[in-house]
Amino acid sequence: MKTVALIGGGELAQAWQRKNLNNYDIELFTHEQFDLTQKKQCDQLANLLSQKDVVIITAGVYDNDLWNMWMVNYVAPAYLVGQLIEKKYQGKTIVVSSNAANWTSWPDISLSRLTYNESKHAISSFLYGVVQGKFCGTYCVLEPSKFQSKMSNHQGQPIEQVVDALDYVIDNNVWNLKF
Repeated sequence: MKTVALIGGGELAQAWQRKNLNNYDIELFTHEQFDLTQKKQCDQLANLLSQKDVVIITAGVYDNDLWNMWMVNYVAPAYLVGQLIEKKYQGKTIVVSSNAANWTSWPDISLSRLTYNESKHAISSFLYGVVQGKFCGTYCVLEPSKFQSKMSNHQGQPIEQVVDALDYVIDNNVWNLKF
């Protein structure tokens, strides 16, 4: 049975875990266990991730704390991917970004929305670069449009569609999926 590390404790991580409890040996790493704004804790987490077959990073935040958004949405995921590359990780890594990465600004955008969109753009761009590199392992960025969760006031596409997309990426050689 494949081992999966699932980073993030939000609704997407929970929905994917519920669907796949019998399909994988899943270890959930939540915000309560690891503060992704702290490098030392990211180092500890990276050591645990490198022992799994699949790593799924769903951690993300949208709020008024611009530092927190950059750290959780871009810095920590990029750092964790970099640590996996340095450890010559052989498994598959999937980072959930956002379709907001593709439309980062417009007139009268709020600073919080701009920061969220740009942090998602940055992590997507980082993964595109990783995919083009000659590194061990398989890397993928998933960019779903707004889906039903607390972050989107439960509006948008059903969360099950994003869960299904994660399953598709695990089972196939996909490096980028936008929907």
